[in-house]
Amino acid sequence: MNGFYCLGFKKYGILVFESMDEDKMDRSMQPVYMRRKGSDENNKLNSFMDKCWDGFYTCQKRLSRFVAIIDGDAHDYEIVYTGSVAKKMKYRLQGLPGVSTTISVHYTNPKVYSLYDSNNKYVPMNDYDKSSKRLKDIEGKFCGENTYVAVKNYLNFHIKSGCELNIKPRNVVMAMVRLEWSFDQFFSDGGATTFADRLAGALGIHASTIKVVGVYKGSSIIDYEVGVEEVEVTEGDDTTAEEIEKMNL
Repeated sequence: MNGFYCLGFKKYGILVFESMDEDKMDRSMQPVYMRRKGSDENNKLNSFMDKCWDGFYTCQKRLSRFVAIIDGDAHDYEIVYTGSVAKKMKYRLQGLPGVSTTISVHYTNPKVYSLYDSNNKYVPMNDYDKSSKRLKDIEGKFCGENTYVAVKNYLNFHIKSGCELNIKPRNVVMAMVRLEWSFDQFFSDGGATTFADRLAGALGIHASTIKVVGVYKGSSIIDYEVGVEEVEVTEGDDTTAEEIEKMNL
């Protein structure tokens, strides 16, 4: 067997992740590579085995679920899909208390993906850090702490033992604008906060719906998103369509 023999492996965990799309039994995303950053470890994963039959032949269905053993002792991993990543994914980490890791997933399509906890509650990404002039780095303070690297389309999130996270598209618009200002001029005039306030005023929307996710030199290139909080209506709710529309504006 061509594998790794791990020494001093004290905080191991089992990461289980799977597609939650309707075609999770038909569409193939494998093989999937689980790469530990800063090492040569590159674990190749396959989907679950086909165990159903349609007459003489197998039914050609494979559940898009993957299982990987990870070193949860302050090591980060990158998951590389050889097929297009499912729109909806579920990640769950099992292991002893204290086991955690930060995962990086690359998306090739222009949709915006966000994290939700096991109760389907939206977990916002880290705020913009004025001192470092970028999104705050993931510090592993809580399960679901996440950042999104604009342009490169990398979603990074922290997951802990016993935690379950769901990733799915969010109803936001990602945009980019180039300002004829130098990098220093942009931040001396209020930076991301002033930009969000002025853009909100121009669009006639609340500033809380605008989030700056990246600022780059050349003159000043700003990546930002505009989104709304979605209102869910349960059975028996007498809220009218007009009231829902106003809440979502």
